[in-house]
Amino acid sequence: MATMMLDQVGTESLKDRLKDALAQARQVCELGPEAATDCKLAWETVAELGIASSAQAEAQPFYASYCDANPGAIECKVYDV
Repeated sequence: MATMMLDQVGTESLKDRLKDALAQARQVCELGPEAATDCKLAWETVAELGIASSAQAEAQPFYASYCDANPGAIECKVYDV
């Protein structure tokens, strides 16, 4: 169960980093031609984070994806004892 929670945290972290990198790439590229190198590097970062995010999503176990799709299912409930 702890592994599933760590995977979800990692996925969210990658999604947040991807969103931030995307916003930064757009901002850097708006600076114009003088920032062309920085713009290219920013979009490469976005691409790499996108690849990492999709690879991590594919590596998610079936149980975790089932629980993501069906959070109310009895099998997915977590009880603190």
